[in-house]
Amino acid sequence: MIVDRGADFPAEIESQLVAYGKDMWLFRDHSGQTTRALNSYKGDHRGFEYLTPRIRLTPFDLKDTAFANPRSLHFICSPSRASVIVSEIKAIDGWSPTTIYEPIPDRCVPEELPALIEVLPSISILSPNAEEALSLLSIPLPATKPKIEEACARFLEIGVGPGRDGWVIVRSGALGAYVASAERKGEWISAFWEDEQKVVDVTGAGNEYGQALLEKRTCHVTETRGDVASGHGRNS
Repeated sequence: MIVDRGADFPAEIESQLVAYGKDMWLFRDHSGQTTRALNSYKGDHRGFEYLTPRIRLTPFDLKDTAFANPRSLHFICSPSRASVIVSEIKAIDGWSPTTIYEPIPDRCVPEELPALIEVLPSISILSPNAEEALSLLSIPLPATKPKIEEACARFLEIGVGPGRDGWVIVRSGALGAYVASAERKGEWISAFWEDEQKVVDVTGAGNEYGQALLEKRTCHVTETRGDVASGHGRNS
């Protein structure tokens, strides 16, 4: 993983990262501040904002590093930004990774739907959460299983993946996850429950879910594994 390390990067955090294996990280130094952001939760509403200027990573940043041409790539951004990332992937000869795209929450608005339609044929797995999926398609909240199934069907009708062979996985909190492809009937995977007293922070659970899905290339094998990984990822 590439880490852009500003002059204020905490030494304690760096030590904790390196403890997992220094070969996992590529630290890049710059003179500015380390990018910081705030996740806030008010009831069921999640807020997110950058506190310092962000530094964008692109597939080209992996070139000529130990992480070049990975077999899978998970990115979280606006649909417009996803189009740029897909273009960079296609520009690198001999690289055809499995891709999982997670739309960034604040850009899951109907105005971004045309850009999403453009990029979906190049995505292996589309994985919004329930609220994001409904918002993109102008389906009113609250999220229910019938609405989520409708959203998934509409994405598949648009066409996901080269040859329309991609998957849609809608992460739906306590409802579980809904998984479908053009060739496989949709299926609900139950949420992975844990003692709530052991849950300290749900931040990053969705990311871990996506990474677990990419452990293998077949969603049929891995969606339950992804659900379990997400559940463990938010525990103390």
